[in-house]
Amino acid sequence: MNNKIIAKSFLIWLGIIPLAFINGGLREFVLIPNFGKIGLPISAVILGTMIFLMSYIFIPKLGKASKETFVKMGIYWATATVFFEILIGILGHKTAYEIFSQYNIITGNLWTFVILFIAIIPITIAKKKKLLK
Repeated sequence: MNNKIIAKSFLIWLGIIPLAFINGGLREFVLIPNFGKIGLPISAVILGTMIFLMSYIFIPKLGKASKETFVKMGIYWATATVFFEILIGILGHKTAYEIFSQYNIITGNLWTFVILFIAIIPITIAKKKKLLK
């Protein structure tokens, strides 16, 4: 496993944060007011697309690595995303119910799928771009 590549990949992950904030604003101020609850899954698709495109551009710049490296990268990104969301919720004085309600797919919120998508993006791009050693 190449720890240096995983460490560098966190710079890409940090780029996800502003995308998520932009998407959140779009969701709250445009999508939900205009489309109602369907704005939640639309927002998830938009965010997933933005994350994929950014990753598609920047992951190849990390270089070739083992399958294990890219799998771990995805797991770390997904875990970091969940912890970041919890931290933002705590800092925003949200209750645990409010923080974890975004993981409830029954309400139309597809955040759980976004997290899973984040987890598979690195290995998917590595295979597509032939980055596996």
